[in-house]
Amino acid sequence: MSATIELPRPAHTLGKPQPLDDRRAVALADFNTRLENLRACVHWLVEHDVTVLASTLCRAGAIVTVSGSTRLHQLLGHDSSWRKRRQDGALTVYTCFSVRFGTRVEWEEVRCA
Repeated sequence: MSATIELPRPAHTLGKPQPLDDRRAVALADFNTRLENLRACVHWLVEHDVTVLASTLCRAGAIVTVSGSTRLHQLLGHDSSWRKRRQDGALTVYTCFSVRFGTRVEWEEVRCA
């Protein structure tokens, strides 16, 4: 049930120069799409009792940081992966992620070494 981000313009026009007004319109449309995807993702997570800690929207996309929980694993666990691993004393901390509504959802898991 994830919404995908559409290309802002047809593929046959990619790589060709555009008038300045068109580029601004494309950038604004792209921003609006990322913002709507972020909004939909946060609402979906809150509706499923997941605690949202932070959200970030940048040119590369949107990131929602949530606290890890068993409910989160029920919702996202089957298609999640870890992107970073670090040691904190005897503990190994994994930063995991999954994508919903075109937005990256991140959380940390702590495991004993």
